[in-house]
Amino acid sequence: MIVSVGVLAVLLLACAGMAAGDTLVVADDGSADFTSIQAVVDAASAGDTIEVRGGTYVENVDVNKRLTLIGDGADVVTVRAEDVSDHVFEVTVDYVNISGFTATGATDWPNAGFHLNGADYCNISDTNASDNWNGIYLHYSSNNILLNNTAISNVGGIYLNYSSGNNITNNTAISNSWSGIDLSSSHNNRITNNVANANTWNGIYLSSSSNNILHSNLASNNGYGIYLSSSSNNILHSNLASNNGHGIYLQSSSNNILHSNFASNNGYGIALESSINNRIYNNYFNNTNNAWDRSDNIWNITKTAETNIIGGPYLGGNYWSDYTGNDTDGDGLGNTLLPYNSSGNIEIGGDWSPLVPVLPVHNLNTGEDFTTIQAAIDDSNTADRHRITVDPGTYAENVDVTKSLTIKSISGNPADTIVQAADSSDHVFEVTANYVSISGFTAMGGESGIYLFYADHCNIADNNASNNGYGIYLYSSINNTLSSNTVLENQHGIWMESSINNTLSSNTVSDNAWSDLHIENSESAFRDNTLSGTTIFFAYSGDVSLKGVGSPAADPTGWNTIGKFISATGQSAGAWIFLNFSYSGSDLSGLDESGLKVWKHNGTTWVEDGWNGTRYLDVGGNVIGVNITSFSVFAPAALAATYIPPDPTGLANTTGRYWVNYTWSAGTGNVTTESYNVSMNETWTNGTTETSVNVNVAPGGWANITVFAYNASGTGTLSSDSISDNVQAPALGESINCTGGDICVNQTGWWRDGGAFNASGTPIQAAIDSATDGDTICVWNGSYIENVNVNKRLMLRGESADVVTVLAANSNDHVFEVTIDNVNISGFAVKDATGASGIHLGNKVDYCNLSSNNITNNSKGIHLAPTASGNIINFNNIVGNSAYGIHNENISVNATCN
Repeated sequence: MIVSVGVLAVLLLACAGMAAGDTLVVADDGSADFTSIQAVVDAASAGDTIEVRGGTYVENVDVNKRLTLIGDGADVVTVRAEDVSDHVFEVTVDYVNISGFTATGATDWPNAGFHLNGADYCNISDTNASDNWNGIYLHYSSNNILLNNTAISNVGGIYLNYSSGNNITNNTAISNSWSGIDLSSSHNNRITNNVANANTWNGIYLSSSSNNILHSNLASNNGYGIYLSSSSNNILHSNLASNNGHGIYLQSSSNNILHSNFASNNGYGIALESSINNRIYNNYFNNTNNAWDRSDNIWNITKTAETNIIGGPYLGGNYWSDYTGNDTDGDGLGNTLLPYNSSGNIEIGGDWSPLVPVLPVHNLNTGEDFTTIQAAIDDSNTADRHRITVDPGTYAENVDVTKSLTIKSISGNPADTIVQAADSSDHVFEVTANYVSISGFTAMGGESGIYLFYADHCNIADNNASNNGYGIYLYSSINNTLSSNTVLENQHGIWMESSINNTLSSNTVSDNAWSDLHIENSESAFRDNTLSGTTIFFAYSGDVSLKGVGSPAADPTGWNTIGKFISATGQSAGAWIFLNFSYSGSDLSGLDESGLKVWKHNGTTWVEDGWNGTRYLDVGGNVIGVNITSFSVFAPAALAATYIPPDPTGLANTTGRYWVNYTWSAGTGNVTTESYNVSMNETWTNGTTETSVNVNVAPGGWANITVFAYNASGTGTLSSDSISDNVQAPALGESINCTGGDICVNQTGWWRDGGAFNASGTPIQAAIDSATDGDTICVWNGSYIENVNVNKRLMLRGESADVVTVLAANSNDHVFEVTIDNVNISGFAVKDATGASGIHLGNKVDYCNLSSNNITNNSKGIHLAPTASGNIINFNNIVGNSAYGIHNENISVNATCN
């Protein structure tokens, strides 16, 4: 049956009018309807939601519809650019939501993990953009939300170009080789609560960008923390810029407002070059050089009753760590040595109301203020259960905590409240009282950062202990809690001696010289502590030192470690550990999780001895554990997952008068299917790489097929299921169909089923030129004068050799010349190539099927070149050709019959 174009148009309109809002699922293991994100985007309708299961997808995704794309999580869903010169995700329409992906591999300039190009009102959230040229790139895109994203190890982290009105919130942009967050010619954006650390040049950079708000961002360990170039009328407030070359830098940028920012431990706290009329007040500057300014700027506001950045009662100027003037009237604003000019580095004017600490340490219970933490503790009015808060700053002291107190930094951020040991041979904090809480400090430069000595029921949380002999040391201390501390670059990380019933959870301990965690005669609970990148929890008996390390040797033969190594040494006699490793799905890509085991390196090789039935695997909780009694380096490892090829899909049949052609599609998975085992009318062909097969049948005869995918190498397994079909060929006299996406041809042109008509004087050749491998071309009745070159794997079906005639336009050229394998030609009268062949199969043209044709008045009816093989010549009527009917130059490998 031939379906008319008018009917097809009605069907297409009906599909377009279907209700939107469906949920479509993608899984790279073939367990869902789609294995490609781009494929499901192409198939989706505006308003649909696309859910992407865990896995690695190698593709570049173009989103040109209003869709919501939700990955299972950036830790388990990775999309890697197939083309490094294209964006991983490119969005070109408004109102698109993308979340839960890692996008990587778009390494050529200026491509990005996530690119919004002329796209407004989109939401990109909870993603990871790493190892691209740009992590997230907005170009002429406005009113979008970027929330909770991570941009790491790109050239540029988050880049806005000519993009305005966007909200950039709670993102992390670190270790990028240019800037963490970069705005170019972008206005009225809100940049809030972001972390922009350890970027080579800039934490946050604005170029020719105005009327933006930068609020509560952290920019540390960059070349420049926050840099404005030719950018005016911006507001910067409550940002922290620390440990940069320049904390805040303005170049040719005027009329900005900077207030309530912390700039500490930078080479220059703030520097202004060719920048005028900026208002700078209520900022905290504690740097090698606090300021540099050769222009005319305003460094204070009129005295205003409001708590300032160091806890004083009035707003005025800024806090300067090197201001040596005095507050003569007690209002917290300096009255002498005015204006403050940063030792002459502020050349025009300066700060007329510098902030003077009322005193930086506060007992909230008594209302008293102190110059040092130790003075607050020692004060006679300070009693057990009092709360002491500490302003940001660096305190050079050794603190002895002899009362049951809560001591915390006001900001809660260890980076801006630093206690540096005045005496490096003494502990920074030494706690000898019970029920003490210490939080929010960096403790550095002492014998120990925090030392508990016969101290019970203490809470040590959210501190940074670095560059000490011991990071945190517990001696004969019980029932204490250590949580969420960062302990790094000490001689020893956390050391516990004769201390029981303590709880250690969620601490990060790394890069300590001798041990990360040392346990000596100490029974405690250890949960989810990360030692040099390896998260573990364990129970034990005896003494042991633990340290996160790298691999001591190549992986065990046939096994794959997952990048987590713990060295356990220094054990006492009879010591044991039940050691648990936490892992994620991304650690096990391509591995068999069910066979995960912990291996030990004995100094020479990897071994599996000593388990005694104590191996423990919690697949649901992503935990692998084992009981160990002889210590060395331990690491989880797994075998490569047994690969079962994905089931083949998309089986289709095309029937001719005396033959049936089957085609199928490969399934998808993390290993490419190598071949197929095919049963055709109960005759098996194993190991074929073809995805189509022809079978000759009698008129009205039946064909049946079963196809399995096969992975010959490695595991050598069949797919778990097959696809199969039975079909009956038409009886004599039935007409051809042109439907289901076939290409249709009449005497005046061609069209794809459901598509536009294309006029042509040589319509068969035009249809071939526009086809792709695997297409079927159906030719309606009529006479066609052309020489046809077939250079694609196609099925050419005439309606009948009685009604479809192809006559050579050039009698010295073949009517049909075939130069590629797997071509089917049937249902044609082929005539008038008096100096050539009706149908010619060239050298190395194999597995073609020529059937049900009438071939007359040619030099050779059918000619097969010497190296053509595996071809079938069947049910043809070949008469009246001057030289040969069939000239088969390799008769042993081609079949001619009937």
